[in-house]
Amino acid sequence: MTKKIAQVDPDAGIEKYMDIMGKHRVRHLPVVEKGKVVGVITSTDVLILTVNEQDNIIEQLERYISPGGYQRLVYCFRLALGLGGSTVSGLAG
Repeated sequence: MTKKIAQVDPDAGIEKYMDIMGKHRVRHLPVVEKGKVVGVITSTDVLILTVNEQDNIIEQLERYISPGGYQRLVYCFRLALGLGGSTVSGLAG
C-alpha cells in the first residue's frame, strides 16, 4: 500500500503552502505541474516569502503615511486619470 504524497501546484500561494505543510507535518513539498515534479518548496522558502511580503507592505504603508505621501498619491491618481499633475490644495501631508 502506498501513501499519497503531499504536493502543491506552482500557482498555490503562501497560505496554501503553510496549510499543507502544517496538516501533513512536513518541511518540504514537491511542486507538481502536469504530473511532473518541477521543484521543491521548503519551510524556509515560505518563511522568507512571508517576511519579504510583510516588508513590502510595511514599506508601502510608510511611503503612504510619510509627509507628502497623501499628496503624492493624489498626484499619481490625477495623472492616471488624465487630469494633469496639479495637486489638490488643502490636503494634509
